[in-house]
Amino acid sequence: MSFIRKAESILFNGIWDISAYQKELGINNGFQELCFYSMSTTVDNTNCRLLTNEDAELLESIFKGCAEELATAQPYVVYFCDEKIVSIYRSVRKGYGREAGIETLPEYCRRGYAEAVLKCWTTAVRQQGHIPLYSADSTNIASLHLARKSQYALYASVFVLR
Repeated sequence: MSFIRKAESILFNGIWDISAYQKELGINNGFQELCFYSMSTTVDNTNCRLLTNEDAELLESIFKGCAEELATAQPYVVYFCDEKIVSIYRSVRKGYGREAGIETLPEYCRRGYAEAVLKCWTTAVRQQGHIPLYSADSTNIASLHLARKSQYALYASVFVLR
C-alpha cells in the first residue's frame, strides 16, 4: 500500500494520534500543530503600539534580526514595559488570513505581556480586514494556553511530517 493510501486509511478510521501515523508510516520526525482563529472584538492597550520602518533601530536593539522583517510582517505590534520592547507579534504568514509570530524576552515571560500584545495584534489584523490566525505545536502548553486565553478557537489539527 502506498504512503498516501496508508495515511488516508488511518485518517478515515478517525485516528488523530500522531504516534499512530508515525508507527504505520515509519516516520520518526513529525509533530502535530494546532491551528486557531480569532473572532474577538477590539482591545485597547496603552502599552502596545504598531511599529513602522522608522522603529527599525529600536526593534533591532532588543530583538536582533527582527528589524529586517519590519516592512513585510505588518501589522507588527509590540508591548512596552520598563520603557523597552518586551514582546512582539507580527504577521509571519500572509494571505486573506494573517498568522501571528511571537517573541517575548525570557525575563518577561508569564506576566501577561504576550496576551496583551496578541490582542492588540488581533485588533490590528481585524482593522485591515483580515482573519487573525495562530498556530502552535501540540506540545507547547504555554502557547496553547495563550491562544485559548486570548479567545482563539481551534479550527484544525495538522500533522507535519519532515
